[in-house]
Amino acid sequence: MALGVDLIRISRIEDLIRRKGLSFVQSMVASKASQPETLAGIFAAKEALSKALGVGLNRSILREAEVKKNHLGKPYIVFRHRVYDLSISHDGDYAIAFVSGDSHVLLEREMVEKLPPRDTKGNKKTFGRLAIVGGSSSMVGCMTLAAEAGLRTGAGYVHLYVPSEIKEILQIKTTEAIVHVLDDPTHLGNYEALAMGPGMERPIPKLMEEITERNRPVVMDADGLRWLKESTFFPKQLIVTPHHGEASRLLDVSEEEIGADPLSYAKKISKKFSCVCVLKGAPTYVVYLDRIYVNTTGNEGMGTAGSGDVLTGMIGAFLAGGASLWDAAVAGVYFHGLSADEMTRTIGRRSCKAGDIVEGLKILFREVEQWGKENEK
Repeated sequence: MALGVDLIRISRIEDLIRRKGLSFVQSMVASKASQPETLAGIFAAKEALSKALGVGLNRSILREAEVKKNHLGKPYIVFRHRVYDLSISHDGDYAIAFVSGDSHVLLEREMVEKLPPRDTKGNKKTFGRLAIVGGSSSMVGCMTLAAEAGLRTGAGYVHLYVPSEIKEILQIKTTEAIVHVLDDPTHLGNYEALAMGPGMERPIPKLMEEITERNRPVVMDADGLRWLKESTFFPKQLIVTPHHGEASRLLDVSEEEIGADPLSYAKKISKKFSCVCVLKGAPTYVVYLDRIYVNTTGNEGMGTAGSGDVLTGMIGAFLAGGASLWDAAVAGVYFHGLSADEMTRTIGRRSCKAGDIVEGLKILFREVEQWGKENEK
């Protein structure tokens, strides 16, 4: 465990305030504090954090790291959704800060509370059945990623409905999922939630009519969105997860127009299809009519093939577990991005692939369980 230490003269901050102004120093350390000794302590804390992380003090740490206090008044520092132990002391003209390199994931209470409850006496039936429809000969991996994400997110069962030519491959690649051939939509078994679209290339006649009549929660992505646009049947409990290109096709506008005002177009999609719209991007917007959530987790490492399939599986699993459409969508994008943040700490953003985001879920949900134990005390 690395330890970062920094010592600074408070008079240096006072001199900087005289020469540059208070607002300059506040902007420099990203704090609204006005007392020189407080500002000095914050600067020392961020310098100590950079040393604990083994990097030089940089703009990202100065701008993004936040010094906070818990309910007992103990300080800590938050950087990129992780919490680091912090001690700050003042003596005469000096402020000193110690930061431990040991850290844990910062979890937002509101997001944890959106997760479906986990009964300690529950089993695979009570944790929900997720059906995923999609796949093609050239996109087997999409279904694998969605299935693995659904299982890692807590679904009791994951059933894959795929073309016959890839059934055997998926039975080998996804050990825990149950694989079916779907040539007729009436062959869909029982499920609590359905995900549609990962890797799907061909339409399935009357599928939209069938899932609409069942009135179960549905999350649609990728080519599922193409069939949604062409269908006269819309599921009544629907989440759609387009990126900007898919949104442009849903609304018949250019991708550039979507990028110029993504929130406005997310609202239009939500209204047109009477659904929760997850418009993926930086940032990702979740919209249901006038209800809006702007996600703050995630990074450019998520810009890789299959990342959207992971999100689809996660949202589907939350729905299967009993979460509402809104909670499933918001929790999905939050934990999806948080997993990417967690994994890219160690593997780097350039090297991140979709499977790494699935792996990160193991870390996150372990932390969620620990968070729950601590908050029961």
